[in-house]
Amino acid sequence: MTQDYTDINEWHQIAEKLAEQNRLICTNGSHWEYFPGFAKVVRRWGEQDFIRIKSNKDPEYPWRLVNVSRQESVDARLLSAQ
Repeated sequence: MTQDYTDINEWHQIAEKLAEQNRLICTNGSHWEYFPGFAKVVRRWGEQDFIRIKSNKDPEYPWRLVNVSRQESVDARLLSAQ
């Protein structure tokens, strides 16, 4: 599983949420798995919300998905880039 990601700080939107797998897909085609403890947070997120990807210090979840629209963020790992 690669953690290289080049669209850092770019604006994206949610294309699909796979809540039962703690995953989401952004409109740029990137697939993310977020920390299960953030499931309730992600459930509130909508397809119109804007997401930014930032680096995170946690080696297990080295990325942070920041929902700029709702001022919330979750720790995540990259499953596949666009």
